[in-house]
Amino acid sequence: MTETHNEFIDFQFGIMDDLANGRDFRKVAKDARDKIKEIYDTRNNSGDKIPSGLELGVDVNRICNLKCSHCYLADTHIQNEYSNQDDLTSQDWKNLIYDAKDFGVRTLSIVGKEPLLSPDTTKIILETAENRGLNYRILTNGTLIPSEINWLKQFNFSFTSISFDGDEPNHDKIRGQGNYQKALEGLRTAKKAGLENLTANFTTMTHNVNSLDKMLPDLVNAGLDYLSVGFCFETSYNDLSLIPTQDIFYKTIDQLKNASKNIKSITLNLMGKENSEIVAGLWNQGYFKKQNSAILEDFAPSLLFPINDSPKTFAHLTILPLVNYSGFRIGPEGIVTDFCEDLMQHPLKGFGNIKKDSFAELYEKSKTRWKESSENYYQTLQNSLLRK
Repeated sequence: MTETHNEFIDFQFGIMDDLANGRDFRKVAKDARDKIKEIYDTRNNSGDKIPSGLELGVDVNRICNLKCSHCYLADTHIQNEYSNQDDLTSQDWKNLIYDAKDFGVRTLSIVGKEPLLSPDTTKIILETAENRGLNYRILTNGTLIPSEINWLKQFNFSFTSISFDGDEPNHDKIRGQGNYQKALEGLRTAKKAGLENLTANFTTMTHNVNSLDKMLPDLVNAGLDYLSVGFCFETSYNDLSLIPTQDIFYKTIDQLKNASKNIKSITLNLMGKENSEIVAGLWNQGYFKKQNSAILEDFAPSLLFPINDSPKTFAHLTILPLVNYSGFRIGPEGIVTDFCEDLMQHPLKGFGNIKKDSFAELYEKSKTRWKESSENYYQTLQNSLLRK
């Protein structure tokens, strides 16, 4: 491990110690912002290998063929007033991606709402990203992959992520009857077509954690490469009975102990704000050990903690508050939001529109929100740490 890696490990452990010891969260946030600027600016210009660069998230539409009870998007749970009359044109999308690449965006993530319901627009976005040399990935519920595979297989996705929320009974409880088999067939079809780095996104909830060991053999047989585990978090609209507690983290690990060695790696993702109660409990118990930690070089140096060797299984802890600094998300009508919190609100407002503002102007607008969002981030995490 390099001296630079050790520096960032020490810094993030220092943040957690400061918050746990009651230091003013605003001062902690200021220190974090300064360090993030160093990562993204100073070190990038000096050629340091700690990663930098921006991510652009794309919502191709605001419609979905499913209605998942744990979804963080507000418009899943209330009447959707979306009309595609104001959607960006094909040329708008092309111009956006050209501007994004010129500005320094390295990764394009097609994340919503269900991109395979808008195949023509999705293809245009992907073709432009391919031509501009961007790294790109897609997130889908998987049910429509079989009908769209002929064009999907033409693209070299860095990751194709499909959502699975347990074995058949548990998945269908969240996503609707029959959708487990449809998603499974989507994974199977993607594998046969040669798509690489097929990843299952599993959201851990109170009711489905004990079905992980039943789900995984089905996914491995269908062609799974990677498993990414997240933990459901509270919004104003989703079902609060689904939100996991700290003990669920340990149950998740227990469910993975016999996971197939054919899975290349498994990551349990914990976010400092959204999963603050779980993170705080684990921190105060001494679960996170500095001597066992490593750095994940992806947009920012977040922390990795090994759990199992075969398959390689890690806890991935995000402490640095990158929201409003490392990129943003653009919707079909051009509205610009952060990657998560703005989309949890109704009505959706965002902080700009690509039809009116240049990419550079939108990035500057995003950064004006960073101080407040980083302070909110650490206030939430500190409250959880001091409650435990």
